[in-house]
Amino acid sequence: MDDNLFFEPSTLFREYILLKTILSNGSVSQQQLSKVAQIAPSMVNRYLSAFEQKGYIKKTGPNRKKMSYLMTQDGIFRLQYLSVCYLRQTARLYSNSRQVFTEVLDQLSSSGFRKVILYGAGIVGQTLLDVLASESVNIVAFVDDDNSKQGSVINGVIVINPSKVKEISYDAVLVASFRHADKIVQRAKSLQMKNIFVLKIQTDGRVFLQKRSDNYEGSAI
Repeated sequence: MDDNLFFEPSTLFREYILLKTILSNGSVSQQQLSKVAQIAPSMVNRYLSAFEQKGYIKKTGPNRKKMSYLMTQDGIFRLQYLSVCYLRQTARLYSNSRQVFTEVLDQLSSSGFRKVILYGAGIVGQTLLDVLASESVNIVAFVDDDNSKQGSVINGVIVINPSKVKEISYDAVLVASFRHADKIVQRAKSLQMKNIFVLKIQTDGRVFLQKRSDNYEGSAI
């Protein structure tokens, strides 16, 4: 199996997330499914139609507004298969990620920062969440500028609007992006976020933190 099958925007990743959500809440709306899977409602509808054709779900209810979904035994078998594949690949990803982010963990530990905000709820942010949370770093929230992600919950961590950061208690903000790091830093500074760090890659592929708060511009942690 391809090692990247469950990286967004993978079809199997979306199928796994949608089936998992339907099993836990058969009355979930297409709008809610859209938020969870981070795809357009029209695409959710296509997935649901495919699930029904394959016999994974049955639709019940008097009309579209009061639609519910019943997971069939075939749907449960499919979800079980996807769950095993997902766990296998995330375990492999974690093992590799732990090595890549060792210096980040050491830097956070030495700084005493235990309550961290991740700015960016994409694959980099989700990978950081998995690694940091396993090392007892408290990820208090994701922050993302994408309105479609705000209000969703990723592995128990809510995604909030950047303007809401001032309302929560935290020690540091980690910019969970490489390509858009500079743009995000400027946005974070404009909202007076404190202790802003970006991820930098060393020549050996390992990642470390660089502080980008106004008083420490360009200096390492």
